[in-house]
Amino acid sequence: MKKIIILAILCFFTSNLFLKANYDEAIRAMKDEMQRSLTELKIENLTKPYYIEYILTINNNNSVAAQSGALKSNNTINNAKLSVKMRVGDYSFDNTNFLDFVISFFRMGAEDGGWINIQIPLDYDYNSLRRTLWLASDAAYKSAVETLSKKQAAIKNKIINDTTADFTKMKAVHFVDTLENISYNHDKYVQICKNLSDMFTNSDAYSSLVTFEYNKERVIYLNSEGTQYIKDESNSGIEMSAFMQSNDGMPVMNFYSTYALNPNNLPSQDSLKKASNSIVEKLGELANAPTLAEAYSGPILFTSQAAGELFSQVVISNFVAQRPLMTSMGKQQISEQTLNYQNKIGGRVLPEFLSVKAIPREEKINNQYLFGYYKYDDDGVKSQNVELVKNGYLKTLLTSRVPLKRIQESNGHNRNGGAIPSNIQMTSDKSHSKSYKQLKDKMISLCKDRDLPFGIVVKKIINRNVFYTGIMQISNSMFSSEYNKLTHPIEVYKVYPNGKEELIRGVILGSLSPQSFKDIILVGNSNNIYNFLMYNVVEDGTYNPSISPVSVIVPDMLFEDAEIKPNENDFPKLPFISQP
Repeated sequence: MKKIIILAILCFFTSNLFLKANYDEAIRAMKDEMQRSLTELKIENLTKPYYIEYILTINNNNSVAAQSGALKSNNTINNAKLSVKMRVGDYSFDNTNFLDFVISFFRMGAEDGGWINIQIPLDYDYNSLRRTLWLASDAAYKSAVETLSKKQAAIKNKIINDTTADFTKMKAVHFVDTLENISYNHDKYVQICKNLSDMFTNSDAYSSLVTFEYNKERVIYLNSEGTQYIKDESNSGIEMSAFMQSNDGMPVMNFYSTYALNPNNLPSQDSLKKASNSIVEKLGELANAPTLAEAYSGPILFTSQAAGELFSQVVISNFVAQRPLMTSMGKQQISEQTLNYQNKIGGRVLPEFLSVKAIPREEKINNQYLFGYYKYDDDGVKSQNVELVKNGYLKTLLTSRVPLKRIQESNGHNRNGGAIPSNIQMTSDKSHSKSYKQLKDKMISLCKDRDLPFGIVVKKIINRNVFYTGIMQISNSMFSSEYNKLTHPIEVYKVYPNGKEELIRGVILGSLSPQSFKDIILVGNSNNIYNFLMYNVVEDGTYNPSISPVSVIVPDMLFEDAEIKPNENDFPKLPFISQP
């Protein structure tokens, strides 16, 4: 026994010394090649690089998928990737914040450029890493000077009113932000997924899918300003999806998702089994529930998961600072999804009784872990708690080192290629915070004033990520484009004057925009903490499939007026024979 303990201790220290040696070797190779690039990398008559980033990412990904009580996949993938980012010109005007349609069209993925996410051997050494850095730096520089020349040509015959700098300077920082060794047993989660999946086999669900993923990565970073860091990041999650058809052919679906930075903070197996049973039970109820006869316009109450999902889909991407990109044909318009708040700093965007903060530095609220917690962003900037909306009025946006005309400094929100929300908390004054019963009573009162026979409560909305990773996989694309709407509600109830709630199915939420949130008249007096994975809002106008962990902390929300309508699409025919 003593020999086993000594061996374990030796293995622990050996592995850490190996990581330390690799880290030192990587930094030495990065520093040596960066110095050479800064002094010698130059094309005749063209500018030298003024800023370089080297990023080495060592990734460990564990994933499990189970269907019909059996394993569908079981993977553990380890890899190391290297990226080089280069700027030519100067801080005020460089090759970035410019969209070249030709390059974007032909360079279908960032990896095709030869300097982003280059896969390298896990057992890299000084010489092999320097060689890769040399080739990647050369490719990145050639692309940067080509883009800069196109950007210069694009403005040659134009008067530029907005002279905001392309990049902000930053003092060098050094830090190490590594995670303690996390106790992780992969076989445990394989068995959990099989057990959960088996619970669907005796239900009426046509098909189901249970997935687990745990991703951990170490980032070794160096830039030419002198910033140097090593940091660890991790996230994990379990998703369950199921679908079937009702007697009239309408497909119905249900899901459950839970996420945590540390897999040991995911719900217990007993809690997951209860969630699985709940999915099955509610799916059966949905299949037998009545449909909505005609479109409804009136007060709608969003509660529980639906409140968090609605806020995350419609509002929070608008808190990200988005700079209009320059093109050869002038400035490109920002997408409608993220345009709403860009020019509204100082204006009212919510009712005056509501405020919103970004709180990335908060690890817990009410003893619940938050998925969007982190200490430093990818620029090495400390994450900052930011007051976004105060008493209804927009104060600022979430930023990286790319400045805007009215926001010049980063507030530490650059993750995976651009600024992105972290932990976003909505709060209300006490006079507008009510219990669920009080919110229902107010909705019923509003319905009586408008001669409406019932009100609507929405308790669950499909999560965008789960729709693509789960529902679409198991349903053979049975769900039409109408179901592809980001705000497709799953669990919806009619609420009658006596307070009775009746489940209905097959409804589609009318278009809700960030402006619609001005029509919130009351909110709940407790928080819904909702963790999810969010696709990045990218700064350079190119496609970025990266997703980042985010939490929203919001109360139930009562809208004075919103629309919900029946799904009037044609449905696929039922299977000709019953389930075996």
